[in-house]
Amino acid sequence: MAETNVEICRRAYAAFASGDMTTLESLMAPDVTWIVAGNNALTGVYTGRQATFSYFGKLLEITEGTLVLTLRDIFEVAPNTLLAMCHVTAQSRGRAVDEDLIQLLEVRDGQAISCRTFNENGYLWDEMVGPSTITLPMEQVRQAPVS
Repeated sequence: MAETNVEICRRAYAAFASGDMTTLESLMAPDVTWIVAGNNALTGVYTGRQATFSYFGKLLEITEGTLVLTLRDIFEVAPNTLLAMCHVTAQSRGRAVDEDLIQLLEVRDGQAISCRTFNENGYLWDEMVGPSTITLPMEQVRQAPVS
């Protein structure tokens, strides 16, 4: 009997939690799209396994290895479309996150093809991760001579 989409996704979350990137890679389509909402240094659309794994690495780096994502439950709400209810804790830049989040996943042929995360408090994530752009203090900005 073939694995259900729910079982596949449960294996993916377990692989992420244990650092089993080989298994996680096998459960993600080569053209996977990972969408990160917000207004922070990690916000963006990551296309492909390599880009997605690079995002995971940056996330773990920014959170100094404190990120813990726990799958609470997962439901297939339509064919090949799943909602994962998760809990996340992490720390960075003197801030901490301890909240629930929902991930909307799409699966094709036993592999995730897309994921979109909805955080309970996106503003807190933005503060914790850091700004998407760097703003220099005005005394460090040199004005171009006016002609």
